[in-house]
Amino acid sequence: MHNSIANIIYIILLMLMIKQISHKTKIALPILILISGVFIGICSHSTLITLEPDLVFLLFLPPLLYEATQEISLHDIKKWRMPILSLSIGLVIFTIFCVAAITQVIIPNFTWALGFLIGAIVAPPDSIAATSILRQVGITGSVATILEGESLVNDAAALIAYKSALLAVMFGVFNTQHMAFDFALVFIGGIVIGLLLGVVIKELLRRTQDPIIINSLTLVTPIAVYLIAETLEVSGVLAVVSYGLYYAWNKIAFTTFKSRLQSKELWDIISFILNGSVFILIGIQIPSIIRSITNHELQTILVHGLIICLVLIITRFAWIYVLSSVSRQLRHKLFPNNDFDDNFKLNVMLISWSGMRGVVTLATALALPENLPNGAVFPFRNEILLIAFIVILFSLLLHGFTLPLLAKKINNNLPSLDSEKINSIFGELFAKTESFLDNVKDDYDPQIIAKIRQDIESFNISVDDSIFVNAQLIELNLRTIVIQQQQDVLYSWYTSNRYSLAKIKQIQDNLDHVAQMIEIRYQHFEKIKKFYN
Repeated sequence: MHNSIANIIYIILLMLMIKQISHKTKIALPILILISGVFIGICSHSTLITLEPDLVFLLFLPPLLYEATQEISLHDIKKWRMPILSLSIGLVIFTIFCVAAITQVIIPNFTWALGFLIGAIVAPPDSIAATSILRQVGITGSVATILEGESLVNDAAALIAYKSALLAVMFGVFNTQHMAFDFALVFIGGIVIGLLLGVVIKELLRRTQDPIIINSLTLVTPIAVYLIAETLEVSGVLAVVSYGLYYAWNKIAFTTFKSRLQSKELWDIISFILNGSVFILIGIQIPSIIRSITNHELQTILVHGLIICLVLIITRFAWIYVLSSVSRQLRHKLFPNNDFDDNFKLNVMLISWSGMRGVVTLATALALPENLPNGAVFPFRNEILLIAFIVILFSLLLHGFTLPLLAKKINNNLPSLDSEKINSIFGELFAKTESFLDNVKDDYDPQIIAKIRQDIESFNISVDDSIFVNAQLIELNLRTIVIQQQQDVLYSWYTSNRYSLAKIKQIQDNLDHVAQMIEIRYQHFEKIKKFYN
């Protein structure tokens, strides 16, 4: 027990050092962490930490999915629903069939059920890893939205297919109609349960302003939602996704600046630890799997794994390019004046090359039972397991090293409009604030109004200690009212989709820090007032 805890601490410390190296070398963090894990696995004669599949599904997947939902807007999901559904469901199913077909050719005595099983294991890309790399080089917008939307749904589609294929292998029953019905039931049921729980949890959180209570609940609720959904035999993944999207949509209206600032820092840390832990644990597992296989088998499996990697790349490119070419005629009707169309070929290339595999592929591979219900050894288990690791390792190294280079090259060819857009939002927000101050100027000292007008564009508070304490408190109260007015404007823009979530959050963060400064200063003058009274 103590050794396991110590190993976990060592791993976290190692990740912190690797993160610093990533900053200096500009190499993608997941790649460095994965390589470090492989090195640790080679140096150790036994696996330091046993990675239980149930632990991956429960401890890693729900929080990471929830964190991803907080960075995407329902408006964006709705706008890009067709490409998102096409990638997360259509491409997953297409990939499963292609992988199943190729396994019948390259692997002797491999059944179709086993082919569908390995197809479901390697089908879902870890788009979170891809989007983190894209953000490092400044690419956001439609590409990031589509990839994030894909990552939120494709895991569920792959897991449903995985469970059906696993039952077929174990019991010899494979009914496509029954599989399709189960898919629809589990899919819709997961969404419904997530939304219902979202309503309940929102009402609970609305009744408190304590940031510790709010953020403590947000830590455990993704896991709780996942467990409840899985207990009801619907998709836990989709339940977490729908809950997270619902909460993100509503939280701006009832959370305070304290809880938002605390939540941002908290989830940045959690996301870093969980993502890093998964990749380093993947690396640690690989050498132990290789040691259990003979050299001859290893060479054969390596060839099979590389062929499947090639199939995954080709299927993703083929699916995306065919559909994008077919839909191009309808694109202006579906998405008029969108940023995706302006750089169509470049954006399609980025999405096509963002095919890294990660958490779900790892968990589903490790979840394979060692024996069938009749006691026989699970067929081709070691081969499937090693192929899954080869796919993860190959895709992370290939795409992880090349995607930043491609993204940088593409980014240099994209027009830079962010600064102009954000300045436009600032200008509109300040104009509304000026109008609000005009309406209340008769109720306050002109000097206070003038100071606030001067500070609002810099998101700052000018300090003048010569002003009496009572006057300072009056001024800070007015500043608080102004901040709330600005928050209300931002929320109305968010719900009406006037501006993107990324832009709204950028301004929101600035306002939250100003609100924090106001509160600190208010408490300071309250103490002075009590002292003299």
